[in-house]
Amino acid sequence: MQVEAFDINFMVGQAFAIAAASYFPLLFLSAWWRHMTMKGAAAGMLGGGVLALLGISLTSFSDLKWLPLEAFWAHHPLVRILCEQPAIWAVPLAIGLMIIVSKCTRREVPADVRMKMLLLHAPEELGLKQEYISK
Repeated sequence: MQVEAFDINFMVGQAFAIAAASYFPLLFLSAWWRHMTMKGAAAGMLGGGVLALLGISLTSFSDLKWLPLEAFWAHHPLVRILCEQPAIWAVPLAIGLMIIVSKCTRREVPADVRMKMLLLHAPEELGLKQEYISK
């Protein structure tokens, strides 16, 4: 009910920025980096998504006059732009967080990660999936 003042196109872009900050690093790293751990994935998704949501919420709530940040935004316009469009900094931050936490929890990488990565990237015509499942 309070969102009528917002531009719907802009809000859709913000939703995609939150999704990009949480899901893209997970999809990218888990498909191409075999050292990803569950804790690293969770930390990166939560960190990127929450920080993107926080940045967007700050600008949105200040536009509704729920937060008195007009003077701050006037003195720091770049900070406002970065909060309105958080994907530019939240995606690299989430990737870095995933890498750091995964390196700290490297003992939790599955023992058969090489075979899983091979199954993920090899053509199905090779029939590797059937051999892996039968074991």
